[in-house]
Amino acid sequence: MTYATRTYTTQTSTTYKVTVVAEGPVNGTTARVLLGAWETYTPGGALYRLRQQAHRIADGLDPHPRAAWVAEAGRVLVPVGPHVPDVPSALRAWCDDHRQQEAARRRLDRGERFTVGAADHSGRYTLTARPTEVTAAPSTAPPLVAPVRRRRRTRPRSRARHRAPRHHLEALAVTLGAVVGILALAVAIGCGWGPWYGR
Repeated sequence: MTYATRTYTTQTSTTYKVTVVAEGPVNGTTARVLLGAWETYTPGGALYRLRQQAHRIADGLDPHPRAAWVAEAGRVLVPVGPHVPDVPSALRAWCDDHRQQEAARRRLDRGERFTVGAADHSGRYTLTARPTEVTAAPSTAPPLVAPVRRRRRTRPRSRARHRAPRHHLEALAVTLGAVVGILALAVAIGCGWGPWYGR
């Protein structure tokens, strides 16, 4: 019998944690609220999540200028001036800027942290992606040693072997028939029924 030993190895992989935080004045103090946290496995996935959340914040604070219902609202909504900080416009501009997206990807590829943020009179919104190394903890259990059983070769059963019990019964029946015949002959001879008696 042979034995097989199971070994455990530690593995390290890189994940990207994405967080979205809002900070602003609340009742005379500054409140910090975590709007969401996610984990992805690629820089592209992290950037996708950042863009998704940037659009969510922008649409929540201010309607998109090209939204259909904005055109129907008439003069109810008025654009802010160019010198007024505008969080939705800043976040949308970052999402649409391909150069900034590539720069962010390069930073994440190098293992660096990337942050994009925008602020106005209501507060500041910060979106962050950072790579983290994840190491699988090795098992504290001792190595598992298990016997490896080799399969015993079995010969296929032949037809003769399957019929062997029936042959035995037939042989037994023939033997019993012979014994009964001999006994019957002996009784007949003893009673004088034989062909040489009674003449």
